[in-house]
Amino acid sequence: MNEAFELTHYLERYRAAAGRRLPGVPEKRLWGWSLSETDAFVLGLFLESCPPDTTVLNVVEREGVSTLFFASRPNVAEVVTTTEEPNSEVLDAMLPEFPEEARKIRPRGEKEKPAEDSALVLAFVDRLHTRAEVRKDLKEVLTGNPRAIALLTGCRSGPFVAAGVADFVEGSDREFCFRFLADLGPGLAASGLGVLYPGESSGPAERVLEALGGLFADRLDPLRLLERENELVEVANAQEAELRELRSENEQWQAKHEQLQAKHEQLQAKHEQLQTKHGQLQAKHEQLRESYEKVRQNNARLTERYSGRPYRLLDAVAGRAGRLAGAKRPPQDGGAGR
Repeated sequence: MNEAFELTHYLERYRAAAGRRLPGVPEKRLWGWSLSETDAFVLGLFLESCPPDTTVLNVVEREGVSTLFFASRPNVAEVVTTTEEPNSEVLDAMLPEFPEEARKIRPRGEKEKPAEDSALVLAFVDRLHTRAEVRKDLKEVLTGNPRAIALLTGCRSGPFVAAGVADFVEGSDREFCFRFLADLGPGLAASGLGVLYPGESSGPAERVLEALGGLFADRLDPLRLLERENELVEVANAQEAELRELRSENEQWQAKHEQLQAKHEQLQAKHEQLQTKHGQLQAKHEQLRESYEKVRQNNARLTERYSGRPYRLLDAVAGRAGRLAGAKRPPQDGGAGR
């Protein structure tokens, strides 16, 4: 569900910011009074059912994640902190990381009641879970405020919170109603939150609880969840089959790619060999061209030298032959005495 992801993601964002801002503070100090993911989810949807301009009284032992979480909700106009110094140093360190939420938080130490034009006052009580402290906190936030309702944590973890609620109701001159949020629907069974609101002005609280129960009935009905789970299983199986098919096809393309890659490497090597041979042939061609040019130039010189006297050599040869023919033949042996 988108709401569950968004609400629980806010806690992760807070934890990451706390790690950056307060690296030396022990985790127990940071998370000893922290919201659980279940409570954050339920509170987020509870506030989604509240009217706009809701004011939250944050009655906690240490200010921190709950204060910023309430301030991050769209329907919350203001968060009034009730923690005295020095238990707010965690919140002070975290405010620069959450500027939008910081604008909704009333400065600590102010004791004024929320503005009269508030549509609803929601008191989140998560301080000491003892009978006396719960009674004291409820008296502080509910007395004299007819539009206020209280959300208490730890209502199902022991008898002390319930005993404190009972003491407050018995000692009050007004009528109050108390309900476990787990009773609103099966989807809220894991919640330990309880809500206490005035009986004479129960209209706003009843409308919020009815809207909250409707949200969980629509979104977290067990049968619908089971049906949805089956649908998701079918979708997951179909996607897994498609993934296997795509993986097989990818392996085939990968094998073909490797073959083409090997062939490419062979052709690349052959291309390099041909380039080398081409370079050698080009060098040899250049040498032959130079030799041809020299022979051509030499032939041209010889042609120019002998082109004007074509018969001079023959005349010289003929003259020399005539001279040789008219010469006296040397005497032969025995012919001198004749």
